[in-house]
Amino acid sequence: PERTSSAARSGTAKEVLRLLLDDALKTARLDRGKVMLDVFGGTGHVARSFRRRGRAAIVIDIAKHPCLDILDPIVQQTVLGWLRSGKVLAVFLAPFCGSWSRARRGPIDYTGPPPPLRSNGYVVGRPGLSPADQQRVKQGHASLRFCIRVMRECVKQNIPVGLENPRTSWMWNAPAMARLLRLREVRTV
Repeated sequence: PERTSSAARSGTAKEVLRLLLDDALKTARLDRGKVMLDVFGGTGHVARSFRRRGRAAIVIDIAKHPCLDILDPIVQQTVLGWLRSGKVLAVFLAPFCGSWSRARRGPIDYTGPPPPLRSNGYVVGRPGLSPADQQRVKQGHASLRFCIRVMRECVKQNIPVGLENPRTSWMWNAPAMARLLRLREVRTV
């Protein structure tokens, strides 16, 4: 099981990630020297499934450790470096869907339930959003940009990768995602 040592609990992102990688690789019975990355993994259900099957797996999510913020450039550089190093067996991405959700259906003047952040005409974000909602949209774009970088690197390195988001998510309509989905190596299920 994934554990965080006392040094990692108080360390920097680089230190925490290095310790998690070292610890994970020690536990692998199969595919030794390689690790599965559960990015935006929350409580780590996907990683746990890999571990039960004898493979090393790491959950990278701020919910696991305050240093593991996927939007931190150090965390992103480390993940991309691991992909290029040959140490990664597979990647599963489950970015937070809050800013991409179609579930928000309140009036756009904020007089009732939360209004939509996006629409067919404004997939990259509706005008007139509150500052808090503008920040949600900005974080959604940042997480999508990183996911796309990871997926492109996985395609380049021939590493299996999956991205989970509801079928109705605006994420699938984002211009950058549409470009990625046109690659012959990319499949949707």
